[in-house]
Amino acid sequence: MKGEMEEAEVLLSLVVKLCGWFNVVYGSDSTFNLEDVEYKTPEHIDYKEKYEALLSEVETKSKELENLKSEDITHKTPEERKRIIKSKKPIELTEAETRVLIDEQLREAGWEVNTNSLNYKLNKTLPEKGKAMAIAEWLCVKEDGEKGYVDYALFYKNTLYGVIEAKRCGVDITSALNRDARMYAKGIFVPEDIKLCDGVPYNGYKVPFMFASNGREYNKDLIEKSGIWFLDGRKENNVPKPLKGFYSPENLEKLMEKDDDLANKRLAENSIEYLKSPEGLNLRYYQAEAIEAVENALVNGEECIEKLEEALDLLKGILKELDLCGVKKDA
Repeated sequence: MKGEMEEAEVLLSLVVKLCGWFNVVYGSDSTFNLEDVEYKTPEHIDYKEKYEALLSEVETKSKELENLKSEDITHKTPEERKRIIKSKKPIELTEAETRVLIDEQLREAGWEVNTNSLNYKLNKTLPEKGKAMAIAEWLCVKEDGEKGYVDYALFYKNTLYGVIEAKRCGVDITSALNRDARMYAKGIFVPEDIKLCDGVPYNGYKVPFMFASNGREYNKDLIEKSGIWFLDGRKENNVPKPLKGFYSPENLEKLMEKDDDLANKRLAENSIEYLKSPEGLNLRYYQAEAIEAVENALVNGEECIEKLEEALDLLKGILKELDLCGVKKDA
């Protein structure tokens, strides 16, 4: 992570909150209140004077420690710690802290990103040819006509592919996706030299792909308040779905090129009679019915497993090759 002053201060604020949480769970001070913990930017320090003051403080604390050695100190049991964790509110992250987390997730997926420097609102940052850039606070027009800024706009090879709406922890991410991300996808600012994806607008959207995240890792027990939620806006009947990570620029480009209608048509027309025929693989009726049910679900959009139709085609091809080569399937 780049060592800029702004990022360093945000990370320090996260460390302070984390230390406070550990003190609540594992510390012995029952009066400690996590909500009172607040990070403050350090002021200029005279280190020589501070050092002398610390020496004096160490002497005082040493004497206090000697007195404490004779006293009983109570420690929290594992059961008490679990009870405290359940009873306390989760650590609340600021918007700046949330963006630091999302920045890192985008970097891991292959995007060039830095909320503070690659920022349209602050620095008028624009996409560069040949680069995969997630530019923060990109200009948009809201439904009421007022100016707004989407948290990130995704550009790859000078083409605008998507938007990301960032929310604080605890916020329902699906609501942010359905409300804010959709609005910004329709009203996003597009400079003259920026290309749009083929086929836009899709149902009024200038970008095909919309994301929403609060920076938290995917948690199946908190599915609507964790992970990354994604919507492919190219089809009106598409619904949001959770992801464990952001798409890489290359995979987002491949997703754009993927023709679902053509794949579904090929899947529907691909006969499974060969699988049931005695001259073919001679599968049992329930095996063939299971394959047919999966194919119908894919065609009707009931499954969200990418590339499954390609896998089925590949499997059919392998089974045919095995049969043609004289390899018999198990009874």
